[in-house]
Amino acid sequence: MLTLAWIPLNYAASILEPKPLETEVPKQKTKKAVAKRMKVTKNGKVLRHHMGTGHLLAPKSPARRRRLRRSTVVVGKFAANMRKLLLK
Repeated sequence: MLTLAWIPLNYAASILEPKPLETEVPKQKTKKAVAKRMKVTKNGKVLRHHMGTGHLLAPKSPARRRRLRRSTVVVGKFAANMRKLLLK
């Protein structure tokens, strides 16, 4: 048997009482690497930038360079995964 004669009563009661379980779910964090590269539109579509625009642009035709400047929509399961990582 545990004797708590030397411990003050209010402290002994706090030790023996079971602590209530925390019911709050921890907040989910946005994947910042995805947030820097993707954007979710108002309708829920995921936009991304084209690759191949960083350097070596001289061999590419002007029409191709214009096309690469625009964003494009991510489709399929990849878009769903990105939306989940962005928490949208």
